[in-house]
Amino acid sequence: MGEKPAVIRDLEERFGQKNITLQNTKDEIPTAWIPGDRVPSILRYLKEQIPQPYRMLYDLTAIDERERVHRPDQPESEFT
Repeated sequence: MGEKPAVIRDLEERFGQKNITLQNTKDEIPTAWIPGDRVPSILRYLKEQIPQPYRMLYDLTAIDERERVHRPDQPESEFT
């Protein structure tokens, strides 16, 4: 992934870079890790406040990461 997608830049500007960790993916779909306590406000922003709101978000997931040992380029977390 070359340049950061506009939505990621917008989220970083609104919520701070420390709250948004971009993950490079093979499919180049914008994929970001965010702290659990920021999820409600970020999703609300994407649905209601961003200049071009998202009507629907796909692939929202949560994963138990407590046993994972290989975590290159991923932030520390118990759940993602």
